[in-house]
Amino acid sequence: MPANPEFFGLTAVGWQALSAMVAVFAFIVALTIGWSQLRAARKLRLEQARPFVLVDLVPGEAVQHWMDLVVSNIGKSPAYDLRLSFKPERNGLTSLRSTSSRAHGS
Repeated sequence: MPANPEFFGLTAVGWQALSAMVAVFAFIVALTIGWSQLRAARKLRLEQARPFVLVDLVPGEAVQHWMDLVVSNIGKSPAYDLRLSFKPERNGLTSLRSTSSRAHGS
């Protein structure tokens, strides 16, 4: 029997080297996939934990022809330092008044 038998042209040492290279390659692939999964999970956790503020105009409950401005947070964490600004356009309000006065027969 020969001292170094070969299997598919490789000795036992050659097969060990080949299996070590395959293991290193598999480790690098697993590490890359794990790192991308970790980043995706972190991004999803931050997105789910952030505040989500909605601003809506709804028909008024106290006065029929008025609108109420409703600000609500449907996120999982509180919203801090919230600032709202409202700058109505005069032309838009004027045309709205003239349209509503025509509709009422004025």
